[in-house]
Amino acid sequence: MVSARRFVTVLACAGVVGLTGCAAPATSAAQVGDQSISESVIFDRTSALVTQVQSNGGSTLNTSTIAELNRTQTTSAIRSQLLEIAAADKGVDVTDEQVNAALASGSAKDAANKLGAPETMVEQTVRDLLRLEGLVSAQPTQGAPITNVTVRIDGVTVPTRDEAVATRSQFLSNPGSVDAAIAASSAPVQPQSVSALTTPTIAPTGVFNARPGDVILYPSQSGYYVVRILDRTVEPGVLTAADLQPQDLGGQFDLGALLLQPYAESAGIDVNPRLGVWDPITLQVVPGGAGL
Repeated sequence: MVSARRFVTVLACAGVVGLTGCAAPATSAAQVGDQSISESVIFDRTSALVTQVQSNGGSTLNTSTIAELNRTQTTSAIRSQLLEIAAADKGVDVTDEQVNAALASGSAKDAANKLGAPETMVEQTVRDLLRLEGLVSAQPTQGAPITNVTVRIDGVTVPTRDEAVATRSQFLSNPGSVDAAIAASSAPVQPQSVSALTTPTIAPTGVFNARPGDVILYPSQSGYYVVRILDRTVEPGVLTAADLQPQDLGGQFDLGALLLQPYAESAGIDVNPRLGVWDPITLQVVPGGAGL
C-alpha cells in the first residue's frame, strides 16, 4: 500500500505540467522574507489530512483536491509566519497558558479543525487564531485600512472538468461567442461583482488575482465553473468589525488576514510555482494557469 505521504508527493508531482521528474532534493514550498517553508512540511500536513479522511471512511482524494489541500496548507504556513511578525510589531502576546486554556475549552480545537488544520497543527492554529483575534481587537473602532479588490464576472457551470477545459478554450478563442453561450447555458453565472471584503471565501479560486479577459475554471458542488473576468478594480478599503460578523469562521480568518498585507509586502513572499501562485491582496496561494 502506498503511504499517504508518498501518495501526496506523487500527486503533487503528477499535477505539474512540464516537469521532467520529481526526484530532486527537497525544495522550498514558500519563502517568507529569509524564512523558508519546506515542501516536506506542506506535504506532511496534507498527507495527515488525507489519512484523517481515509481513516474516517472517506474516498480517495483526486489530484485536484490534493493540489487544493497543498495550497491551503501553504497559505496557512505563510500566514502563521506573518502573524508572528505582526503580533510582535503590535505587542500582541499570546502565551502558552492562553493556548492551553483555549484548547481545554474544546471550542478552539473545533475551530482549528474547521480551518482545515491536521491534528499535528491544532495547537499552532489556535495560537494563530488568538494572535489574529488580538490584532483585530487592537484596530481602531472606525476600522483598519486595507487594500480591497473587486472583480466583475460572468460565465457558466458545466458538469465535468473536460467540458470546463473545452469551454474555456472556446471562450478564449472566440470571445464574441461568449455572451450567446452564457445566454444559452442551462446553468449560467450571471454578471455580478464580488470583492475580497464581501466574499472572501471564494479567494482560493484565484478569481481576485485574475485580470480582465482571463477565463478561469474551478470546481463547484455540481461540476465546474468557467468564469470570465470582465473587470477588476483595486482600491483602498477599510476593514471593520461589521465586515467580519456575517462571515463563517473561515471567512472571518480570511478577512482578518487582510491586516497582514503590509507585513507580507515588507517581508516579500515567494511561492514555488508547482504549488500555486501568491495573491498579495487576499494573502492566499491560488491556482496557477487559470485553474488548469
